[in-house]
Amino acid sequence: NTQARLEKLVYDNIVIEAIQGEIELKEQKVSMKNTSMELLDGVMEMTGYYETTDSLQPTYNFGMDIKGFDVKKTVETFNTVDQLAPIAKKSSGSYSTIMNISGALDQQMEPIYESMFGSGNMTTRNISVDGYEPLQKISKAIKYDKLDPLLLNDVMVSFKITEGKVYVDPFTNKIGDTKVTIAGSNSFDQTIDYVFSFAIPRSEFGSAANDAIDGLLSQAADKGVDLNVAEVINVDVRLVGPATNPEIKTDF
Repeated sequence: NTQARLEKLVYDNIVIEAIQGEIELKEQKVSMKNTSMELLDGVMEMTGYYETTDSLQPTYNFGMDIKGFDVKKTVETFNTVDQLAPIAKKSSGSYSTIMNISGALDQQMEPIYESMFGSGNMTTRNISVDGYEPLQKISKAIKYDKLDPLLLNDVMVSFKITEGKVYVDPFTNKIGDTKVTIAGSNSFDQTIDYVFSFAIPRSEFGSAANDAIDGLLSQAADKGVDLNVAEVINVDVRLVGPATNPEIKTDF
């Protein structure tokens, strides 16, 4: 065992500073215990191991406590994030997360996604999702224009990773007086399956949406049917398919 202190370490495209903690190298296994480091404008503490008993397929198992990582820098540095969370490429801001993750690497030191398992929770900090096409498609489908950019302020998201597929537990975000609850999954093959459950006050809809609602009420009244629409419109929107161009299904 050794208590390590490294001022700066450059690995490929990753710049890490102020590394300190307990590191052990024994029998083709590197173990870390409460090892902290600074990178991506934040701080990470790691406990776990990387081992090469099978040199053709090294494995890893780490617990990570991350505080204040920059989203854009994370995506630029780790292609795994881009694969498992395509929306991150269109996001800015910072996040913190506590997670455990394990899996294997191939001979090119790339992740074998089918071997990846983990869980954790993430807290967003002033995250803005700008120009993400699926959100733009939702806006057009329900005539609601406050999703681009989508602001995720101080939201906690719990997730699981199973065989490289990320499952996100339901979490609720506020957009003005609108509430949207989001849950679903995305996979390393760049496919998604999410449901956005909106509760939107009529006052927050654009004029086109309110005109459409009023038109439906008028048609019903002409046929002798009296409909009273609630001041809050509930609509579920499901996104299924390729992350960049999923199919949109709506259910009012």
